[in-house]
Amino acid sequence: MNAPKAKKIEKILEIHGDQRIDNYFWMNERENPEVTQYLEEENAYCDFVMKDTENFQQELFDEMKSRYKEDDQSLPYFFNEYW
Repeated sequence: MNAPKAKKIEKILEIHGDQRIDNYFWMNERENPEVTQYLEEENAYCDFVMKDTENFQQELFDEMKSRYKEDDQSLPYFFNEYW
């Protein structure tokens, strides 16, 4: 299986008088079916390539999970007049 190749559509972006070219700006279009299709192909490729490491991934996840308490909470902070 070969990695999917995203098409390039040149888009010139300008800010503060500086220009840059973003060939993959079209991927910001969440409702675009081509974006969805590309991401599905990319995910399928990733699954294919990483298939041999599934057991190792699970072992790593289990080890990381075992190192924190399930009832741990983050430190509260003040945001928008709420703690």
